[in-house]
Amino acid sequence: MKKKEQEKHESLALVKDRLERLSSVREQTEEWSDSEQEEEDQSCVFKTMEGLEPFFLANRFFPVEFSRLIVKEELLLEDLNRVIETIDKDGFSPSPYLYVREEAEFVDAAALALRLMLMVGEYINKTLLKSDTKWTELLSKVSMTANKAYEFILKNAFSDKQGIRWAGTELHAIKKTSYCNVYFTQEAVRSLVYCVGQKEPFSIGEDEKTIGVIKDACRWLLARVDDNTIFGDEGKTKGEINNTFYGLNGLFESYNYLEERQKKVVLDVFTRFVEKVNRGEEELSWLNYIDVPLKGYPKPIIYDDRSGSGNILTVLCKGRDIFRDESVIDKRFFEILALWYRSLVNQIDPNTLLWDQGRFLICLTARAIEGLLYFSKYGEPVKYELSEQQMLEALKKTLASSQIQQIFLREISKLGGDLKEENK
Repeated sequence: MKKKEQEKHESLALVKDRLERLSSVREQTEEWSDSEQEEEDQSCVFKTMEGLEPFFLANRFFPVEFSRLIVKEELLLEDLNRVIETIDKDGFSPSPYLYVREEAEFVDAAALALRLMLMVGEYINKTLLKSDTKWTELLSKVSMTANKAYEFILKNAFSDKQGIRWAGTELHAIKKTSYCNVYFTQEAVRSLVYCVGQKEPFSIGEDEKTIGVIKDACRWLLARVDDNTIFGDEGKTKGEINNTFYGLNGLFESYNYLEERQKKVVLDVFTRFVEKVNRGEEELSWLNYIDVPLKGYPKPIIYDDRSGSGNILTVLCKGRDIFRDESVIDKRFFEILALWYRSLVNQIDPNTLLWDQGRFLICLTARAIEGLLYFSKYGEPVKYELSEQQMLEALKKTLASSQIQQIFLREISKLGGDLKEENK
């Protein structure tokens, strides 16, 4: 087996093993739970969606290898129905990640719900489950929830001459645009990209309108760039690397809608990003603290986002796919990519066989599996093939170098001084 085929086989086998382990965790409890202890009356709807997402991502990326989801059908139906019922009742709650006991709807929860519902619909459609009554009934509810999430995202977007962006929660709770940030904006953008061209088994919004929103949001994201770094906030004060890889994540998903000059900016940012992650994991911060205003609170609450090696690996692999013909994708790049792949594998906890070391967290496990899926799909080294003409041109340019000519003359002088025609 060739090395690149072996790596793909290894990473896919790793994904399969982790999904089986994640499924077994769900089978042992009544709902999705990890090392974080939640209060009994919390819905944990966000965490449930995070637990389900990797199974559908695997099917979306590798429909043959993961033609059937590695989770029991009855649990899958139970969890999806619970998610939909909770959203109908509470809206797009970030439960259990909102550390104050208030009812609030968040953009990232709506964005995750939208992506999940679209993947569920795709799965039902292509696996012919729509002929099964249980799944037919679910599909109708999935469609309504997806449209509800889409409308929530559009309704709560800030829009002005600078572009479109999102803060954490509903528009009416936010007094000023300074609370808008890269994390929530890229979450919204990535989900809207999922909607474009979606026809079966249901459509979401109008493509022209959705694409317009995506383009305006990308304009705002690119306006956060300074010194080839994406800053996380309106005032460009938060320059942590988390903000760069979240910004790149949204821009990569929207790359086909960017203008050529915008694509050049993205390439420059990605090149700088690769340089930064080359310095090693110990210099990277995995907690991103975001100020989110809530109605009735005098000060914004702190909403923290946990990142990890899975996020880094995902963005590196997306960049490798988009910029495969650019100089940034060189031998050193693949060494860095392999480094982060191994780093992610080494973080598997020996007891839970999931992520993170010493403390199983569904959010980090979901991002880790996503990173492995992207590595399996896009992480292979570029295969360079040169034509005979290209090799001859390279040889001519080499021989035209004055340094090469000097070396040649020096070697000739060592052989006797004069260049003589060889007797035949």
